[in-house]
Amino acid sequence: MGKRAAKPDDGLEFDYAKLRARRRMLDLSQRGLASLVGANANAVLDWEKGRGQGPALEQFVRAARILGTPLNDLFDVWDAEGKNAKPRKLRG
Repeated sequence: MGKRAAKPDDGLEFDYAKLRARRRMLDLSQRGLASLVGANANAVLDWEKGRGQGPALEQFVRAARILGTPLNDLFDVWDAEGKNAKPRKLRG
């Protein structure tokens, strides 16, 4: 699982491990994904290590499309007690 704060303020957290696992499953390099989402070459490495601010919203959306996964599958949801809560599937 990706790194997370003990108690996320908004209960929503980007799961870096899910991004990495999906990218590897598609045999896509970090540099290749960075190029496709409009990021610099080291950005995906930083995202997968949980460093920095993480991707911008547009990059999240592009990454989900490229990786063939719903956007909400790249996130974990935490309840007020810091326990993992399953996200509801988005309609659409």
